[in-house]
Amino acid sequence: GAYAPAAPPTSVPPSRALYSTQRYNELKRIHVENLKIVQRIQARQPHISTQALERDFEQSRKYKEMISLFGEQRVSRGSSVTPTPRS
Repeated sequence: GAYAPAAPPTSVPPSRALYSTQRYNELKRIHVENLKIVQRIQARQPHISTQALERDFEQSRKYKEMISLFGEQRVSRGSSVTPTPRS
């Protein structure tokens, strides 16, 4: 679902203090900036490929299967790889 931020204040608060008006204007400015950020985020396309993740998962599954079939590999002095027998 789309994110919908709260609406900004609609009128200047009924206060005689200059600080209140400045604070209100600052809140409006922040709200507008937040809306722009939300719009930019929602317009972006994901950069992670689901297909690439599935390919990586399938490759990892194949490696796991090969390890479980052949067991750990031990390197001998002749630098050839020999399977370790499973009990």
